[in-house]
Formats: sequence, structure tokens, C-alpha cells
Amino acid sequence: MIIAVVNQKGGTGKTATAFNVGGILARKGKRVLLLDADPQSSLSICFNVNEGGLEDVIMAGRPITEIITSVRDNLDLAPTTIQLARVELGLLSELNREYRLRNALATVKGNYDYILIDCPPSLAMMTVNGLAAAETALIVMSCDFQALMSVQLLYESILTMRKHINPSLTIFGLVRTRYDGRTNHSEAVN
Repeated sequence: MIIAVVNQKGGTGKTATAFNVGGILARKGKRVLLLDADPQSSLSICFNVNEGGLEDVIMAGRPITEIITSVRDNLDLAPTTIQLARVELGLLSELNREYRLRNALATVKGNYDYILIDCPPSLAMMTVNGLAAAETALIVMSCDFQALMSVQLLYESILTMRKHINPSLTIFGLVRTRYDGRTNHSEAVN
């Protein structure tokens, strides 16, 4: 199963969710690939991996198998670096730009029980690629009003993705993070 971990707002806990869900699944004996699709490369940094390669997979057709690295038992990582930021502009004039990640993952999908894509905090090309490649979207929302408002926009974007790019895309669910029962914001969002 390919899961895009998404929200267009930064700081919602997407990376922490992908990191922890991936780790739990791996400990349960599932083969997991974590894919860092965010130019901030926070997921790669979590594993102290300083080399990337996803930008070459997306732009130059480099086989994704060449960049995947094992980080723990049953847990692999497709890392990235800040160089992935160049992909956003580079893809604008490319044909089939929405399907680059999906095509790359098709070559390794059978090797994993789960592939979790840590999408960037935007609705730009790497998030579109993540949603085009995914079977389902896991929306991560911090318990604040800005994140709540962003979920509506993301939902509309997912409906558009279903209509034009990935008709089989579903919403796996919504994970609320950073809940603090002492604040009015968290209580209102809860």
C-alpha cells in the first residue's frame, strides 16, 4: 500500500507521523519504504542520511533502487536533500510531470508492504506526484485553526486529483497532532 502523508501547512507533524508509523510497521515485521519527498529533507535528517538522489529519480530517470538505503530492520529510506527544491521549477515544462514518482515506485512496489511518502508542506509538484503515486492519503493536522482551514483546501485538491490524475486515490484518514487540552484552539478543533 502506498500512503501519501500530506497537509499543505507546515509544522503539522507529517514527518513525525511518517517516521513513527513506518517504524511501528517495520517492528511488526512489515517491509516499509519511507520516501522523503520534502526538499527540507527532515525525514532523511531523522535517519542521519545526508545524501539524496530523489531529485535525480524524478528529473533524470535514475532508478530509485540506486538511492534506497536500509536504515533499520524492515525499514528502508529513499532520501532527498535541498536539491529537490529545483525539481518544482524543472517539472513545470515537462510532460507527464505528475507521474514521475508513480513510475519510479512501480519498480519497487512489490518489495514492500507499505510505502509512506512524506510530502512537502505545499500543494506543489512534489505533493501532486505523491498523491498521483499513492493509493491513499493520510492527512496530518495539528490542532490549530490554520491547519483546520488547510484541510478543506487539501480535501478539495484530493477531489481534483481523483477527477484528473488518480481516480483510485482514497483518504485513509485524518491524524490530529499537537493536541493540548489546555488551549481553546485544540478543544475547538477536537
